[in-house]
Amino acid sequence: MPPTKSDTLANLTRTLRAYNIKRRLESSASPIRGGVAALPASAGVPSCAAPNSIAQSPILARQEQVNAAAHACAILRLRPYQEPEPEAVPEATVVPAAEPPSRPARKGRIAARSKLLKPSTYRPDVPARDRLAQWTSPFGKRSLFGNNTALSLGARKARIHALISSVEPKTIETYASGLLRFHEFCDSEDVGEEERVPATGFLLSAFVAHSLGCIAETTVDNWLAGLMLWHSIQGAEWCGDRALRSVKQAIGKHVPEKSVREERPPVQDRHLTALRDVLDISRPQDAAIWAVALWAYHGCCRLGEAIPQSRGLFNPTRHVTRAAAASFKPIARTNKVAFHLQIPWTKTAKRAGALIVVTETGDGLCPVAAIRNHLQVNSNAPPEAPFFAFVEGQESRVLDKMTFMRKCTPAWEAAGLPSAKGHSFRIGGCTRLLLLGVHPTMVAQQGRWSSAAFMRYMRDVKTLVPEAIARACREVSLQSIEQVLNMQAVALV
Repeated sequence: MPPTKSDTLANLTRTLRAYNIKRRLESSASPIRGGVAALPASAGVPSCAAPNSIAQSPILARQEQVNAAAHACAILRLRPYQEPEPEAVPEATVVPAAEPPSRPARKGRIAARSKLLKPSTYRPDVPARDRLAQWTSPFGKRSLFGNNTALSLGARKARIHALISSVEPKTIETYASGLLRFHEFCDSEDVGEEERVPATGFLLSAFVAHSLGCIAETTVDNWLAGLMLWHSIQGAEWCGDRALRSVKQAIGKHVPEKSVREERPPVQDRHLTALRDVLDISRPQDAAIWAVALWAYHGCCRLGEAIPQSRGLFNPTRHVTRAAAASFKPIARTNKVAFHLQIPWTKTAKRAGALIVVTETGDGLCPVAAIRNHLQVNSNAPPEAPFFAFVEGQESRVLDKMTFMRKCTPAWEAAGLPSAKGHSFRIGGCTRLLLLGVHPTMVAQQGRWSSAAFMRYMRDVKTLVPEAIARACREVSLQSIEQVLNMQAVALV
């Protein structure tokens, strides 16, 4: 007759009590895992050993205790207890040496795994910004952990960390998308892991050609730049060849319409006027918004040089604070004032920063007056606060780009003006100086351009030139035209 549940529980209780009495002897016994599947089909309720029997044979007593527990769980339909397995040591991945973050750590979001990407120990599910460091290959593992180099493991990890640190975090995420697309393509074509790094020119050109007519050439450039950096991290040579360059040219000739972005329009004086109409610059937040708008416009600045993308991304090593060197200085041989502000970081100068100078204009769009007002209204901000922070109650608040643009965009839409983005302030400031007749070298100095790259903003002048010509025509008189003609006649003589 099979044992009942009550009999089994009683036997189990006696066995466990005996086991606890002699637990010191049990510590010398090796653990024996048991389970329902390990019991013979004819196994009944194991006989319970008395305490003295356990003392005589602790290993057998341990076996009886495990078997009793397993049999009881089988009858009671409970999951049998199993001692935890030792955690498996994951395969070594390429992780750069840790370094204290220069800004508050941002929790990465792991995107939904691509349906085209096959599971692999070489490609764990990590945030996009960690793919270049954590995704590896057989070649990369041999390069990092192999004995084919005299460098220590620490030196090799430091090299990887330096390579990743050479690129901005936002660019790293862009590069990661190219790495993802490359492995999706390789999985779809059953390309082996050993054949992916170093990737041959044939494989790279086939990867790019696979997207012909679907993406823009700039997208391909970003993908290949990411793959090139990843190859460097893996210690592999880049094998791009002439065929790859030819395929890239083909991509540029077959750009789909959806990938062609419209040129960003410049912010103009009328944009600023429309923004001013919806602001009350006696309020702390509006005063800060107005100061940022005019400072970025007249200083040909990127918004990211003044305010962070979001409040949690404020970084005093990247964004100017109240403790920065700032001063109002008179301009020689004029009755006007210029405002000087030293910012800690720029896209090109990096940590060297730059000195931004904006000049008093004396009109309703004067940047110097806006900054004076901001510093007066938000005078209680502490030195460690962002320079363009605003005060609410007794606390200072970070003005971020999202808050700033949420104020600008509705104002421009209500006024029927073309929509503009954050970078449009820099474009508009450049365009304004060119239309005022400022020499291009001075424009480049104001915008901190080291080359003639700023001349690409001349594309926006075509919308403003007619207005400038009409304004100039109204200022021309017959007398001035006669003087010009007389000067030309004298020159001919």
